[in-house]
Amino acid sequence: MRQIGIDPGLSGAIAWADDGFAPRVRKMPETERDIWLFVRSLASVGDVSATIEKVHNMAPPRTQADESGKLVKTQGRGSTANWELSGNYHAVRMALVAAGIGFEAVSPQKWQKEFGLVFRGAKRLDYWEKKRRHKAKAEQLWPGVNVTHATADALLLLEYARRRLALFSAEPEF
Repeated sequence: MRQIGIDPGLSGAIAWADDGFAPRVRKMPETERDIWLFVRSLASVGDVSATIEKVHNMAPPRTQADESGKLVKTQGRGSTANWELSGNYHAVRMALVAAGIGFEAVSPQKWQKEFGLVFRGAKRLDYWEKKRRHKAKAEQLWPGVNVTHATADALLLLEYARRRLALFSAEPEF
């Protein structure tokens, strides 16, 4: 069985692994045609399933004062970034459907919780600290794989899918 983990962000990636083999990963293809050709090539083996990060619209970043009075931007995306990310997400979904690959769309909070990467309230992390933690977790799980900030989330989504498959394919207990 081949499993695929997809971070559809513009700086995202696609990770895949066959049973018993180390994962491989590549940065997200840049065009719809390239997405389709790559996804189609992944479907060339027997049983294939994918997990894709579900994207959502984010409010635009705003500037506000922190505790010291310094102006900082809050997390968020502008309308152009939202539009481009949504386009990539739907292009990947359509490529999966056209290639006959079943998939599950999972919210970032759901798959990140699996790895202890969800922080709320006072512990909320800035973007780069969050990316560093994701990269460190992916390196811990896949020590022989070259993990970058761009590929870490796809590798973690792949591991999330692998764990879910193991959970559902376990023998029932009586």
